[in-house]
Amino acid sequence: LTGDKKWLAEHYDAIAKGGDWIIRRIKMEEERLGDPTHPGYGLMPLAGQEPPIGEGHSFYVNAYALLGLRRCAMMAQEMNNPQDAARFDKAADSLNERFQAALTPGFVRFSDFVGTISPSPEVGMSGRKAAGPISYLTDFGGAMVWPTEAVAPHNPLMTGFYQYHAKRGSTTGGLMDWPYIYTDLGIGHIRRGESDRAVDLFYCYVANATGTNDWGECMQFDITF
Repeated sequence: LTGDKKWLAEHYDAIAKGGDWIIRRIKMEEERLGDPTHPGYGLMPLAGQEPPIGEGHSFYVNAYALLGLRRCAMMAQEMNNPQDAARFDKAADSLNERFQAALTPGFVRFSDFVGTISPSPEVGMSGRKAAGPISYLTDFGGAMVWPTEAVAPHNPLMTGFYQYHAKRGSTTGGLMDWPYIYTDLGIGHIRRGESDRAVDLFYCYVANATGTNDWGECMQFDITF
């Protein structure tokens, strides 16, 4: 937080409405599913992204929803509103419990490698085994360590995710295919005490800069070191 309490006082009502919207959406999804054993129960609704990256209950969307609830609770405390803080804390704890539980079915194992966290629990449970460049590509996974802090940096499943990207990076000149998203991955490496990998990502971006699309969406792998 910036510490700008004047700004917070002016905008707190809108912030609280945002937090309550997350709570309502989760409740609506629970009612739609109706089955507490469903891996998406207690999570945000389907994100509406195109498959395969977005099919199922997106870890990326839910990580940011969790961050939003935690920040709402923090700002409610700053506003001396314990009732709101308690409501948002309770919702964050509930979402976190379901999120952590969904990580295990969302972990995809490969025959030639330990595996990685997939985009959603449904993708992880789909039974597909091929580690294609898109099928199990969790480009957004770095955001689960930073900035959302939804998953601990050294969570074993998250370690598999980082190892997976290192493996893929060995065939693509360092792996910096989405520069703006891989900032999260680089900072996650720093959080994990792997600053050398963050430096690798930076130099990969510099080395591949001529292959970047006009607004930095992706790297062209045929233009490399």
